[in-house]
Amino acid sequence: MEKIIDFFEKQFPSSKAAEWDNVGHLINISGIEIKNVLLTIDLTENVLDEAIEKKIDLIITYHPVIFTPLTQISSFYTKIILNGINVYTFHTSADSFMSRMFLNEIFDNKLDEGKAINPFSIDNEFIAYCKNNKQLSVQKLANCIKQYCEIEYIRVAYAENQTPESVIKDVYFGCGSAKFSNIKNSLIIAGEMSHHFILKELKEKNTVMLLEHCQSERWFLMHLKMMLEKSVKDLKFEISEKNKGPLKLI
Repeated sequence: MEKIIDFFEKQFPSSKAAEWDNVGHLINISGIEIKNVLLTIDLTENVLDEAIEKKIDLIITYHPVIFTPLTQISSFYTKIILNGINVYTFHTSADSFMSRMFLNEIFDNKLDEGKAINPFSIDNEFIAYCKNNKQLSVQKLANCIKQYCEIEYIRVAYAENQTPESVIKDVYFGCGSAKFSNIKNSLIIAGEMSHHFILKELKEKNTVMLLEHCQSERWFLMHLKMMLEKSVKDLKFEISEKNKGPLKLI
């Protein structure tokens, strides 16, 4: 467990997490030798059952399994403890890294055939920014993102006079429900955004592209798995097969 904690503190220090967040070794079962590790975005009942079946010793989850102080221990937490499963959460401590990696992968590896483009830069704590120097249309970007994230659809709110064929010079990305401010005439890519915030961005002439909350984050698990395998070689890492986004199209 110490190697896992060292990895995360070096790569994604808990000090970088948002003040409201709850990251780190949230469920600590002492005396358990860590051999099998499961990676997931959310720790749901289905994921927990999967972990028990696979004899998992540690679940690394993006979203915290405990957000606020517990006033009682439910059967869900009892089930985790009785099966000797540790839980570690990284959440917003990695959001800055994830946002920059997303834009780098989309604009560099996928759309520029591996050649470096104008380097991306951080706009604020959890949001990344880059120039669309390849003059890619909204539609082409959406197609690439769907392929990269392995998702079926993206919701788009177009700014006035913008269309799927529009080329937008400035691009911002934030995981989940990242908050954007002081942005104009740009393309904003996020997981989710409330109706009223979408209207606010349209007023600023921003086109908004929404991937859904979990779909803006799940792509990172494969990268995290490779990073962990490279750094902690004596453990087995796998990505949950049961963790799926809750929303479906009908």
